[in-house]
Parts: sequence; C-alpha cells; structure tokens
Amino acid sequence: MYQYILIVLCFTITLISCNGKDGKRGASEVNLVEVDSNSYTNSLFVYPVDIEKDKEGNLYISDQMGSQIVKLGRNQSVQIIGSKGRGPGQYDLQSDISIDGDKLIVNDQNNLRLQYFNFAGEYIRSFLYDEYISDFIAYNKYLYSYIARPGLTTKTNLNKKKLIHVFDEFGKKVNEFGEHLTILDNLPLNASDCLIEVYDNKIYVLFKFFPIMRVYSLEGKLLDEYNLQKEFNYQEMTPQNYDPATYKDPAIMATRYLFRAFDVTQKGIYVGLFSEELKIDLFNFAGHRVRRYTYDDYGDNFYLHDFIVTNEEDDSALFYLLVTDGDSKVELLKTIED
Repeated sequence: MYQYILIVLCFTITLISCNGKDGKRGASEVNLVEVDSNSYTNSLFVYPVDIEKDKEGNLYISDQMGSQIVKLGRNQSVQIIGSKGRGPGQYDLQSDISIDGDKLIVNDQNNLRLQYFNFAGEYIRSFLYDEYISDFIAYNKYLYSYIARPGLTTKTNLNKKKLIHVFDEFGKKVNEFGEHLTILDNLPLNASDCLIEVYDNKIYVLFKFFPIMRVYSLEGKLLDEYNLQKEFNYQEMTPQNYDPATYKDPAIMATRYLFRAFDVTQKGIYVGLFSEELKIDLFNFAGHRVRRYTYDDYGDNFYLHDFIVTNEEDDSALFYLLVTDGDSKVELLKTIED
C-alpha cells in the first residue's frame, strides 16, 4: 500500500510579464516559491479528492478511497469523520463535499445519498437520490448539482434533460435548468460534465472538457456565457475532445480533462488545468485572463485534485491546493501573494 504525506507549504510569488499567446490582454505569470512547510502524519490519506474550508479556518478533505473525511484544525489537530460502510455517517466511495452555514455535506456516491454533518463531525441526516450526482455545491439550504448521464446524447435528450438540478436540504427537487453543450453534433450528455461554484448569489458552471463557462442566477436564468478559448488556445491541450470519432460510442468517451478544479472569489475566477505542472489561470468577471499561477517543482506524476482561494485582502491571495506528486505523497499547498 502506498504511503501518503500531507504537507502544508507556504509560498511567495514573483510576477513575470508574458507576451504572445500566453499573455493575451496583458496577462502575467506568477512563479510560486516555497518559504515554509509543516508536515502532518504520513498515514492520513489513501486518495483525497476534494477540499473545503469553514469560517473558522478549519480544513475538510474528502479522502475518497479511504472512505473518510479528514478535518485539519487551525491548531494542527486532526479529526477523522466517518468510515466505510452503508450506515448513517458511513460512506462508500464518497466524492465532493460542500459547506453551507454550519453544516458539512458529503456526496456519498456509491450509497446514492447526500449526508449532513455538523462541524464536530456528528451525523445529522441524509437523503437518497436516484440519479448519479457528479458534482454539487450547497448554498442557502439548496444544493445545485450536475447529474452524470452516461450513454445519452444531445440528439435524443437535449430537451428532456437539464444541466443543473436543484434540491432542497431534504432531497426534494425544486428546480432544474441549463442546456447541455452542443458545440459538436450529437455530443454525449456526459461531455457536459462540469464543476459548480456559487459567488455573489450567482451560479458559476465550468465545463471540464471544453473552455466554456456559464453564469446563472439562483433561479436558473442564463446571465453570461464565456468562451475562454478566445483568451488562450486551450483547444491545443485537448484536441481529441474536438474529434467526432471520440464520441463514436456515447457510453465510452475517449476525452481528456481540460479543467480539474476552480474557485470564484472577489478577485475573479480561478481555473485549475489538467496538466503535468501546476497551472491555475485567473480570469476577471468579464472573462479575460489576467494571470497564470505556476509551480514547477513537482515530479513527473503531478496531479491536481482541488484547490480553494482565500485571504484576498489588498493585493494578496492565499491558496490551499490538494495535489498528488507521484505515487508516494499527497500535498496540501498554501501559497501567499504579497
């Protein structure tokens, strides 16, 4: 069994001017430099996939293959929430997590349910769902979710299946909205796989396979759609995603992720690329790329799972990044701009 190490690293950053393709609209590149670190035990994780932070500064990490939520306190404390199983407070291949007020919500995928906990790790309640929720975000007691639909295509299901499904905190579906991508003919609905965030009472949707981002009102009205390809040639990173042969069998997509994670803050929209090095692009709210964050000290098997951005007072920005660097360690990286 592989051993994993959780490390909190603090970085300063150096701004470098960019020109040409990588520097459209005056974008700059930011190199991250390690300045401090603090190691945790090497047995915390098996395979972590998602990270959240509460108002007190505690971190919650979903360890999918370990069937547990790991809470890292501001005082360096470690708490394990849940275990593998099918009972209340147990998981089977849980994935993403979200925080809404004073509650932690866990997507317990193989058990087809969403579970609620308080910040002390105590189980509150859960509700079952009958369709596979791939990603969700909780906001003001509602859950905005994307439901995976393997094998279905836009040709036959475009008008029947909406992109975002909204549930109340007890599992009742109260709304559904948004159209699936139609940038290619007969595109499988799963090619619309997306990430969801909420900021300033708006729903932000970033598609994983294509450089498209949408903004909806909480009620589901489309407010904006941005083609990020206009700012940077992302298509060259995933040419197979634009090849119709990739979707010959709609149940098996030979696609490659373009984006792995994103966050929306007062500074704009941060998107994490699926690449061999850490690359996070910052877009303003007009959809223009203004900065790229990079760090090139990882090994050959680097993988970005998730990140969150916080502490953006003045011109600073603080990142918490959940990554795998090779098959021997997992790192939680803390970066700071000053």
